[in-house]
Amino acid sequence: MSVFYILLSLILILYGIIKIIIGILSYSTDKTRNYFKNIPIFKFFITKDRTISAKIFDTSILLFGIYSFLHGLAMLELFSNKVNKILESRILLYSLCIILGTFLVIFYYIICYTKNDIEKKEEYINKYKLEGIGSGIVFLLTIPLMILYDYYIIKTIQINTTQYIINILSIIILSIILIILIIDIHNNKWLNINVYRLITLLIIPLNIL
Repeated sequence: MSVFYILLSLILILYGIIKIIIGILSYSTDKTRNYFKNIPIFKFFITKDRTISAKIFDTSILLFGIYSFLHGLAMLELFSNKVNKILESRILLYSLCIILGTFLVIFYYIICYTKNDIEKKEEYINKYKLEGIGSGIVFLLTIPLMILYDYYIIKTIQINTTQYIINILSIIILSIILIILIIDIHNNKWLNINVYRLITLLIIPLNIL
């Protein structure tokens, strides 16, 4: 097992732990949340928003945090061979990214761009856009990235020209949508103080390795 592989495993484990804690804090008492607000890595993610709109995202990331934590442990071969193979399988990661990505994009599009009665706070609309729609797009973007990574880098799969073009177009289209979303948020004077939230989105594709 290479040093890079071990390092990547530890990053996934740490990422998973952080996301699990953030997800749990969504349902914790104000006293507990205020305690974690004093910890630098958490203070950017804990807000006064306790609405359903906020908890849905935190729950989604909690689930992905649990997966990332277990994935990291599996990469270190801390489970049985059968369990390790399941946790490291592309099918599991594809399924998780499709389910979470599609759900987040649809749910937060409804929250941010349609009239609805779902509990939310208007002052956090840009937060919902970045964390909800943005995370959903990144989850979906991870799938064609995984396929091209497996094809080009580790050469474990074969794809034909049509599949290659579809994956490239998917990356381009999803990237453009993500850029448009970020510009929309930036125009509302919100992104500059929440860049930490954006950075955490970029670590999601680490699971492709």
